[in-house]
Amino acid sequence: MAVGKRLRFEILRRDNHTCRYCGATAPDVKLAVDHVTPTALGGSDSPENLIAACEPCNSGKSSVPADAAIVADVAQDALRWAAALKQAAAELEAQEAPRLAYRKAFQQAWETWTYESSGQRLSTPLDENWRTSIERFRVAGLPVSVWPDIVETAMTNPMVKLPNVFKYVCGIAWRMIDGLQERAKAIVSAEDKVASEGDERDPIAEAAVDVWVNEWPGSIRNDQGRTFSASVARCREDGGEEPHRLLQGAQFAAWFHLTDVTEALAAFDRSEVLEAWSMSWLIKAGEYPPTDLVDRVKDQCDELLNEGVYVVRVLRAAVYAGAHRSSNLYFGLGEAELAITKKPAFFTRMCEIWAEAFFSTATRWPSRDEVGAFQDGVLRAGRECEFAVQDLFTAAAWAGAYQDSDIKTCLPYYGSTLEAASRFPPGVSGS
Repeated sequence: MAVGKRLRFEILRRDNHTCRYCGATAPDVKLAVDHVTPTALGGSDSPENLIAACEPCNSGKSSVPADAAIVADVAQDALRWAAALKQAAAELEAQEAPRLAYRKAFQQAWETWTYESSGQRLSTPLDENWRTSIERFRVAGLPVSVWPDIVETAMTNPMVKLPNVFKYVCGIAWRMIDGLQERAKAIVSAEDKVASEGDERDPIAEAAVDVWVNEWPGSIRNDQGRTFSASVARCREDGGEEPHRLLQGAQFAAWFHLTDVTEALAAFDRSEVLEAWSMSWLIKAGEYPPTDLVDRVKDQCDELLNEGVYVVRVLRAAVYAGAHRSSNLYFGLGEAELAITKKPAFFTRMCEIWAEAFFSTATRWPSRDEVGAFQDGVLRAGRECEFAVQDLFTAAAWAGAYQDSDIKTCLPYYGSTLEAASRFPPGVSGS
């Protein structure tokens, strides 16, 4: 319901014809009656939510007798709400300023590089979500001054295709952040070493909480802060994480709005493995791997880490797999670890040898259909032919060099005295 004329004048008379915001008075300014809490946000038309304000919309005060009773004063909660809204708006504006300046600096570095197409100079295309990625780098502490060098490195790399330049830029930036984190590890370790033995405070835990608070976008509720601090304390009591790992987990938790540092570290490890595998694939092939292969590697990563396999071992297997355009994590893993993912190293390595030999003569990597045909052919050979196991790798290399998906054409055959079970190691033949 709209504010009536009588109530408007009563509000002006109550406020002594003075703006409650700035103190300006009539007749120097025209006064209007304003809602402290907007009606769109649930504010009412009661006197407790109305004040005199400097806006030219006052009317009808002549209809009220001069001796009318003064209406109730404006509620203090309403005034506090108005002040809080103004403060929140000012804080938001202050937060946006460095964000926009950082983004603009990246854009300037990026737009310096162009390419020619049909007689025109065009800018290299950016991913549609590039702003989100750049903001993560800003929050991670990557200096704005490094962007010109990063962009130049990516733009001048002949192996990187045009649609993948921004992804390559992101890969370089993440490696730089890794370097920053290693430096932070050294700093924190030094502080921990010189800390007084009699000091009950835990500087590592305090540093982790500080990182989380400073990196968290927006405001933090009290219960969120208590939950995260408790998770850090538990992690320190268990003694299972080094200081630099705890800081990484705190930073990752803030980026993704997590309140448990152990949960954040688990997510961070999976992210690191996938990033390492994708970058290795990109460097080898000049393009990022297909989405379905990413999902396959993620599943294996989850299986291994959930079973307690040390993340460095999983990371090493991922780097090796990406460098060989493979989605199977097996390099450096023991038999018990391979049993978790059910990815036989023997079969995977043979497929990699075939693909690399294929590339060496065809100057392109085999298609998904060609890889599938080769794998099917190997399994058929295991069921139909008899040969010595040591000949498989040599046959795979020859078949790849001939760009042949049928390994049987390059296998020397042996007599029927060989047992069928000797053709493949256990778990491969017919699987």
